[in-house]
Amino acid sequence: MKMSWWNVAMTMVLVIGVGCSDDGNGSSSSDTGGGGNNDVETPLDTSGNDISGEPDTDTSNVSDNGSPDDSQVPEDTGSIPDVVEPKGIVVINEVVHSPTGGGTDWVELYNRGEAPVDLSGHILRDDDDTHIFVLPQGTKIAAGAYLMIYGVGGSGDLVFDYGLGASDAVRLSDTVGNYIDIADWEDGEGMEGTSFGRYPNGTGSFSTLTTPTPGAENAPPQSVEDDVGTGGYPDLVINEVVAATTDGGSDWVELYNPTSESVNLGGWYITDKPKDPLADWTPLGEGFVVPAKGYLVLYGVGHPSGGAFGFGLGADDDFALANPDGELMDKIGWKPGQAPPGYSFGRSPNLTGDFRTLVTPTPGGVNGDPYIGPGSASAEGDLVITEMMIQPAKVTGNVGEWFEVYNPTDSAIDINGWILSDDGGNVHFLSVKDGISVAPKSYFVLAASGDTDANGGVVPDYVYGPDISWSNTADGIFLISAGRVVDHVVYDTIEWSMVPGSAHALSSDAMNAEQNDDAISWCPATKAYGKGDLGTPGTANGACP
Repeated sequence: MKMSWWNVAMTMVLVIGVGCSDDGNGSSSSDTGGGGNNDVETPLDTSGNDISGEPDTDTSNVSDNGSPDDSQVPEDTGSIPDVVEPKGIVVINEVVHSPTGGGTDWVELYNRGEAPVDLSGHILRDDDDTHIFVLPQGTKIAAGAYLMIYGVGGSGDLVFDYGLGASDAVRLSDTVGNYIDIADWEDGEGMEGTSFGRYPNGTGSFSTLTTPTPGAENAPPQSVEDDVGTGGYPDLVINEVVAATTDGGSDWVELYNPTSESVNLGGWYITDKPKDPLADWTPLGEGFVVPAKGYLVLYGVGHPSGGAFGFGLGADDDFALANPDGELMDKIGWKPGQAPPGYSFGRSPNLTGDFRTLVTPTPGGVNGDPYIGPGSASAEGDLVITEMMIQPAKVTGNVGEWFEVYNPTDSAIDINGWILSDDGGNVHFLSVKDGISVAPKSYFVLAASGDTDANGGVVPDYVYGPDISWSNTADGIFLISAGRVVDHVVYDTIEWSMVPGSAHALSSDAMNAEQNDDAISWCPATKAYGKGDLGTPGTANGACP
C-alpha cells in the first residue's frame, strides 16, 4: 500500500514519541524486533553520551507548554559556518521551505545512530537568531528513525512559529547552543514542489530533491540523465571549473548537456555572485551552444575567443547558471586551496559526483582523477585551528609567523599532501617523505621558519616556508584534504582584536571547527614564549574571558 505523507508522519510519531508514556511493558519506544524483548535501550544525547537516570524535576524554567521560556534559551554561538559533512548522531536530513498548495514548512531530523536520542531542550533556528524553537521535554528519536517538525499551520507539539524563506537556513543546536547540524540554501534550491535534503540519505551533502519524503528515506536528486529541468528547460550541469592557471591563461567553466538535443544558451545567465539581482548577471548570446550529450567550455577574460564572461574567478568564489526565466539551474562554490593554480575543481566521478580538486584540468572532456595526496583523507573538523601568530613583535617580517592545530579525534592523522592556503589562494602543499602525523588529542605547530633564533623561539612540527605570508589586517587560514575543507579561520581588524606581539588563541571551551569561525571565541594570548612574544605554541590554550 502506498502511504501518504500524513500516514508516514503519523507512523513515525508512534515510533518516536513526544513526551511518550510507558507502554505497560517497560518500554518507552516501539519494539520492532521479535522474541518479546522489552528491554529499554539507553537513551543518548546527540553526541552519543549516556543520559539515563532520574529525570530533572526542576520546572522553574519551563513554560506552560513544557518548553523552557525565552530567558533560558542560550545565545547563538556565532555566525553560520559552512557545513559540508554531518558530524553528529542526529542530523538535519530534509527541509521543505516552499510547500505546494499553501501547505506548511517542515524540517526532518534523522537519527543515524544505534540508540535512541533525547532531544529535550535542543534548539531549532532559521538564519534569524531571534527565531527560536525549543524542543519540548520528552522529545526523543529512536535509532534509525525520523522526527518531523512543522512550521506555521502544522499540528502537534513540534511546531515552530516562524516561516522558512527561499534563501534561508535551519540550524540545530544542543541545549547550550553548540551547533549539531546546519542546512542553508539560496534562491532556486528546494523550490516549490521539491525539498532540500541529504543524498545519500542521512550522510550525503544537501541538494534539491525532486520528491519530498517526510518521515522516510530521501529520494535521489534529479539525475543528470533526466532531459528536463526547472521550468521545462534542459537540465544542464556545471561539471568543472578552473579559477587560476599557472601560465596566466583564462579562467573557464565547463557545462554538460545530458539531453539528446543541442541547447542554445542565448538568453541564459551566468554569474559569480548568485545572490545579486538577475539584472546584474551576465546574459549569454546565441553563439553559445552545448551539443547533445556533450560539453561546452565558457572562457573568461583574456581568451582569444573573446570570452563568455568579463568577470574573473577568485580563490574563494562561486559560479551559477540560470535559465532565461531567471531560475537557478546549477551552482558551485569553492574555498581558497580547493582550486589552486594548475588544478581544476570538478565533479568526481564525472558528471555525478561531489566537487573535488582534480589533478589535471580536462576542458571539454571527461573529468580526471581527484587530488588526494599520500596522507589521510579527512572530514571537516578532524583538525581544528586553535592558535595563530599573525603579527610577531620580537622578530621582523613574516619569519615569526606560525599557527597551531589540534586533533580532537582518537586516531593519528597524516597531513602529508594536504593543501595549506591563505585567503588569496596562495598555496603550500604539505610534504614530508615519511609522512606528517598529528597524534590523537594533540597539538601541532606549523611555522614559516624552523630557525628558533630567527622565528622568535617557537619550535615547529612543520615548516611551510615563504610560500605564504599572512596579512596583519585581513586574511584566512585554510586546510584542505582530498579537495575538502577540513577547517578554516578568516579574520579581519573589525571583529578580531588582534594585538601585535600576541598570538590569537581559541578559547579552551570552544575547541571545534564550528566555534572557531567566530571572533568571540578567540582572545589574545598572555603567556610568553621564546624571545618574549605571547602564545602557547604546541600546548593547551586557556579559557577566554
